[in-house]
Amino acid sequence: MKNFIKISVCILALAVAMPAMAQKKKGGDKEKKEKKEIVWPGGTKPAATGNASIDKYINTCDTMINKLKYIGESVTFYHVATIRVTNADGTVTEKRAVVDENGTIRSKNLALKQTLELIKTCTELTVSSANLALLTATYTTSLPSLGLNGIKYGKYAKIGGQLTGRCTTEMVDLMKRLRQQGKEIRAFKKSFSEAGELSDPSMDISNIDGIDFSATPVVEKSNEDFERELAEAAQVDQDNSGDVDDSLFDEA
Repeated sequence: MKNFIKISVCILALAVAMPAMAQKKKGGDKEKKEKKEIVWPGGTKPAATGNASIDKYINTCDTMINKLKYIGESVTFYHVATIRVTNADGTVTEKRAVVDENGTIRSKNLALKQTLELIKTCTELTVSSANLALLTATYTTSLPSLGLNGIKYGKYAKIGGQLTGRCTTEMVDLMKRLRQQGKEIRAFKKSFSEAGELSDPSMDISNIDGIDFSATPVVEKSNEDFERELAEAAQVDQDNSGDVDDSLFDEA
């Protein structure tokens, strides 16, 4: 009877885990679809079992699930835009500013901090992902030690494959985008005034620390909206002043 339970638990765990692990290898249109949030079956973290291998797997997965959720809720993409400002007399002037995806002027200091924190979280996830394949295998082979309860815990084996697949692809691509975003904002902060004008007019705007500011997207704003958004961003800049360790932007 005990051998039958062990075999049943292992078969169930493998049957649950294999589709998720195989999903990493599939290409085509499915990869282009929006990814669903990874959650525990039933919506809550499984209870501790007292088995070190099983509990370590569960705790690692739960930490990764929470970090993925944090990224999903926190990520904001910024870029430097050319702001075409229409003045009251009808004349147009061009400034540059850090904006979000809606074209709203945002704090460059806060944008740098958020970008850095997200890169750190992505890095932590890729490291955890590298260890998770082994933890998943150990988890599966440890399930029979739970007896009949191993059948219940077998359904959690698929989470490891889902997390590994998500983190070994999306996190790498996201970090590349975030690093480029950080470099662009850093170069902007270094070379443009608070009013969005080039600090040194003699600088080659097409190559400031490797960033081409001559080809930035254009956003149209009235002078009133520009001044209001700029003032709001400046206040957030003051609240988030101070140096940040931006060396992570330069890592490969």
